[in-house]
Amino acid sequence: MTPPKTPFSTRMSGSAKETERRIRALFTVHRRPALVLLLAAAGLIGMCGTLVSCRSTPPAVSLTMATQYYDAMDNYVEIPAFTLSSGDLPAGARAANESLALLNSQYQSILAAPYNQVGGNHCILYPTVTERYDSLVFYLDGSSSGNDGDVYTLTYDRQEDRLVELDEALTLAGVSETELCRGAEVYLASSLDKESGLAARDASVTGFRLRADGGADFYLTCLVDDADPAEDWYDGWLHLLVYRDRTYRHYNCHAGPVDPDALLVPAEELTALDTPLWYEWGPSGSEPEGGFALTDIPEPVQQQAQTYLAQQGCDGPPDRLLLHTAFTDLSGLSWAEGWAGCDAVESYQLIYTQLDTTSAVDLVFLRRGTDYSYLGVFASGDFCAVEPTRLAAVGPYNWKVRNVLLDAGAITEQPDTAAMLQDTPMPQSALMSLLTFYYDQQGAHNQGAPVFFADTPPLSVQDGATRIDRTEFTGLYFLYESQGVAYIVEKSRYENGAWTALEPTQVVLRLQMDETFSAVLGEGSPTEHTTSAILEQSYQLMDGDVAFWRLGHPIPAGPGNSGIQFMGDPPHSILLLEDRAPTSDGYAWYRLEWNDLTAVCSVSKTDFHSLDDVDFYSIDSITTTRADIVTTRGIGIGSTRAEVEEAYGDALYDTPYWDETGDYLWYCRRADGYGAAILFYFDGDTVSRMSLEHHST
Repeated sequence: MTPPKTPFSTRMSGSAKETERRIRALFTVHRRPALVLLLAAAGLIGMCGTLVSCRSTPPAVSLTMATQYYDAMDNYVEIPAFTLSSGDLPAGARAANESLALLNSQYQSILAAPYNQVGGNHCILYPTVTERYDSLVFYLDGSSSGNDGDVYTLTYDRQEDRLVELDEALTLAGVSETELCRGAEVYLASSLDKESGLAARDASVTGFRLRADGGADFYLTCLVDDADPAEDWYDGWLHLLVYRDRTYRHYNCHAGPVDPDALLVPAEELTALDTPLWYEWGPSGSEPEGGFALTDIPEPVQQQAQTYLAQQGCDGPPDRLLLHTAFTDLSGLSWAEGWAGCDAVESYQLIYTQLDTTSAVDLVFLRRGTDYSYLGVFASGDFCAVEPTRLAAVGPYNWKVRNVLLDAGAITEQPDTAAMLQDTPMPQSALMSLLTFYYDQQGAHNQGAPVFFADTPPLSVQDGATRIDRTEFTGLYFLYESQGVAYIVEKSRYENGAWTALEPTQVVLRLQMDETFSAVLGEGSPTEHTTSAILEQSYQLMDGDVAFWRLGHPIPAGPGNSGIQFMGDPPHSILLLEDRAPTSDGYAWYRLEWNDLTAVCSVSKTDFHSLDDVDFYSIDSITTTRADIVTTRGIGIGSTRAEVEEAYGDALYDTPYWDETGDYLWYCRRADGYGAAILFYFDGDTVSRMSLEHHST
């Protein structure tokens, strides 16, 4: 990637030699200048030379380690900083530190709560310090499939106090960016079987470093994927390449610990800093000074692990025993008598082998000071995110741990979901669902542009990027075997080098029963009617309040959604409404009839063939006299006029609704009757018939 441009110190406009020439010219009219004048001129020349020399020598900026972290879960973070023995750093060095601070921010969650991570997050430093330049190459890897990892580079020119741009490195190497990319594609293509149907493309220069011999190395990524874009049988792989003196090398991300290809920079060209880096101990299979973090397991935990293994018929030690997570914030839980006042709930992952089968469980403990109380165990499945530190938070792992506390009698009930979401950061699975939703929504012109949250910016931003600035929980509603959760989302778009705020929206996400946010159900304009908005996005209703629910059935029906699923059986009568013009080609209007329920629907002529095809229509209106059907606000056949008025308040009208006749009241968000509406027909003082209607503007 191209590092940010930074200002550098202003150079002197002249030199000592030019100053001397001008001063001498002052005395050319004197054949024999006075000695005192000559001495003064010489002194002035010396002072000027000294002044120029002092101003052109940059401060002695040095490189030192700022963040250095290694743990037993294979998380390695190495990020240095530029420092000065005294005084303020010059502008160029400050700009370099700002870039390094941004890189450091990508790993804050690991550094703050490393045991909450799946592991395998790498930010490995390869420093090259020459007489003039500090070149920093970082290998970035998040243990994700589909790539060899990435590279981030930064080169600081100590002589001119500035960051070096890619164009300068290309000029120094005598090569263009286009030549580098084309060469990378040809190099990778040469290793592919011509019959494989694969191709190398989309090469990109991601960084460079300047060598002590005056040359430059470049780092590129190149995709290998289906040669035919219409095909999708091969999962593409993004390869990492190193270019040096007109030769390419494929970086082997799976290299063994003693394999020279495990280094991005030749070992003999690397510079040792104040503490040993990974390149000095990792390739040999050693450990960092002081060992790995997260390896000190309390004695009570070790004893309980051995007890559990014995119960499983295992005599040997565990393959691995590590702290998985520590919940230090236990607020919001309903503690049973005698259990309150604990310092933390800690969960330790135990991995063991039995009959050639590897198993993993989590042992849960309650900690008071140095005392540990064992609560129970649950099987560790696929990795699921932990909501950091707070146990009373929505998250699949948190839910598993709380269940152990509930079974052990430590807490009396699971906390309320709305209370766990109110005034707390958006849960991690919700964050991922939201990022995926907006990334998939990008148009063709923005395809591939990053989507990120404001507190976790990427290392570089390109036009079309979407930044999620703020989210706010606004409510939830129980759906079928899940819950719909609404958030107000404020975001911005990056165009032409500047951020532009977009209109806020309200998104609805599906929250599964195991407290995993699985997907975004929909997005619309913010509204105070949160429940209605959740129903609309979840079931494609025009108005969440204009819907019928059959008692004992979890899915509603109303204008906009498809299929009256709560009736179970297909309609017993279908009538084509030949006098009503269809809304679009290939569709027609039909009246569908069940016992005491009639619906008018727009039906696809292609997909709707018989009474069994109950899912291929869009509802326009429903009329019913069934006693087992109610509205979203609980009004049904037999409800009183006063109950209707109390349920719908100011949005209820007693004026004529289009051409309808009789004794009725109607509800609609719009006073002119456009949109979705409910009509309540009365027999005396009770509701005898209800109808859902829809009129387009």
